[in-house]
Amino acid sequence: MTVKNAMCAAGCAGALLIVGCATEPLAPTDDYGPKLTHYGKNDLVDKGEITLPPGFSKEDMTELVMGVAFKASDKLPSNVAPGEEPLPVDPNMSVTLQTYMDKLKRFTMVALHGSDTENDLAAVAEYSDGKIELAEQEKPVKINVLLQCNVVCTKARTVVRGVGSQPDSEQLVYKVYLMATCKDLRKGTVLFSEPVVGRTRPHVVTMVNGRPRGGFDVKSQSSAIEKAAMNAIIELANKLGNRFPAGGHVIAVSRSGDSMTLDKGANEGVGMGQQCVIVMDDEGVNIPLALAEAYPETTESKSALKIYRWNEADKDAKEIMNEFKASPRGFFNANKNNLYAVCYGMALPPEWEQNATK
Repeated sequence: MTVKNAMCAAGCAGALLIVGCATEPLAPTDDYGPKLTHYGKNDLVDKGEITLPPGFSKEDMTELVMGVAFKASDKLPSNVAPGEEPLPVDPNMSVTLQTYMDKLKRFTMVALHGSDTENDLAAVAEYSDGKIELAEQEKPVKINVLLQCNVVCTKARTVVRGVGSQPDSEQLVYKVYLMATCKDLRKGTVLFSEPVVGRTRPHVVTMVNGRPRGGFDVKSQSSAIEKAAMNAIIELANKLGNRFPAGGHVIAVSRSGDSMTLDKGANEGVGMGQQCVIVMDDEGVNIPLALAEAYPETTESKSALKIYRWNEADKDAKEIMNEFKASPRGFFNANKNNLYAVCYGMALPPEWEQNATK
């Protein structure tokens, strides 16, 4: 999807914090990566009745426009560890975070920069049917979802005494707290308002006579801060994906019925090998029919779906499934407007996936 940037006044109801941990014990390495809710094939195969993925909504299986606002703040959240010290916020941090968010293809992003309240945002925009319409655009953009975040930086350190002839050292762990508030402007509801934390692994500084003499260069901590910010964005994007999973209409079925085509692809947030549920709208009742893996095309907005498990444990699904298997294309032609596929979450950029595992 395309990215649109609109410079206008916007509120920021959350806070991004970059911190190091001095007093908390050092956790295993894996504890410093993003905390993600992930659904793989092994998590779903042979696991009983198939259910709808989190966040399933036929209304949301369309292009969503998200307004994103990041703003610096010096207010620490209540859950920081004792001893964490505020750090100056890089003036470019908001732009860096916005750039990360622009990579999420599930949404069309609109950058909102400026003041503190939705009233200020309304001064340069119009509300229409529960949406914000930016007045400055040649072709006004209606924002469906608003994500607001403040930015604060802090640091702390743990002193580790050397044993024998070994020198003392300091261990620095940087964090990013995204105190994020996400609102659905179509319904006027707050979807979530909670902190998201990004961490880095400990950086060791060798100390001699109380002065740094080797190891991590504390003067060039910006790269560590950026790493923590990236981990926070990955965790936030995972949360958004589970609230607004990718999905769409089934537009074709193979003769055998084991393969289908989805009208959404990589450009709409569908990932390679992503797990999906085939759903039938049976006169207003959503029936999960099967599990499938998605294989999006890179040049077109569509994906191949390979079914690998039917919902045998559900009575309603089994009845529909039997009708489908008797004549896959005949069933599809009679019900093509009522067949959907919804993913578990949304795809993250490949470089983010690599970052999350480092």
